[in-house]
Amino acid sequence: MGNLDIAWRSYFGEQGSMKIGPFKNQVHSSKEKVLPFEVELVDRETCLLLETPQFVGFRLHNRNAIAAKYSLEISEAQGEALICGVQPTMLRIEPSNSVDFDLELFAKTCGVCYVQGLRVRDEVSK
Repeated sequence: MGNLDIAWRSYFGEQGSMKIGPFKNQVHSSKEKVLPFEVELVDRETCLLLETPQFVGFRLHNRNAIAAKYSLEISEAQGEALICGVQPTMLRIEPSNSVDFDLELFAKTCGVCYVQGLRVRDEVSK
């Protein structure tokens, strides 16, 4: 689609620039595999306090045509918000339904924190 060229000048007159490109427009095919589940934040206005463990609500949607049983696990690779715990760890969800669960999060840095390190496993399809 094009290139991105960013140029700037610092307070002391030093110049800098960054070039990125070319952009590619990818059309997703309808044959791509769709995940059988989706995880979303329940309260989008949630604000974590720095270095204070807090429970945050999430929702797991079952996109399968059949009932599914999912296990929630914490992996070792995590981002700016550590996952200290998850409740409950096993969820049974009927087709096209959802269930709420809580993650205990611990923000290590200020600003936008990415939550990564939650592993969702389909226990029925194993």
